[in-house]
Amino acid sequence: MIAVAVNNQRRGNHLYAGIASVLERDYQRYWYLGEEGLEACRWQMGPDLLIYGLDFPYNTLAHVQRDLETIRGLGWPAEEIDKLLGRNVKRLLGMEAGVASIVGGDPS
Repeated sequence: MIAVAVNNQRRGNHLYAGIASVLERDYQRYWYLGEEGLEACRWQMGPDLLIYGLDFPYNTLAHVQRDLETIRGLGWPAEEIDKLLGRNVKRLLGMEAGVASIVGGDPS
């Protein structure tokens, strides 16, 4: 997944990594990443292509609250946490100052 997203950066950064449901080991064991895996995504992709929350309302409120606590405790700079928790998706949808990212297709 990371290689596909990174390889598509030259085509307009239209692939993002949704990281909901990857932080709790026993909840979704087939795609569990945990804190270490999330840190690897951040290191490999950068914080601009990570989005949390796309699985809501499928996850329970308690699950989301645990995830948010985990994310806020990662020790990342506040700006990167803000991107993960909403700024990236706002930028993607053109809801934040700046240019919306191209979504779908090959812009070339």
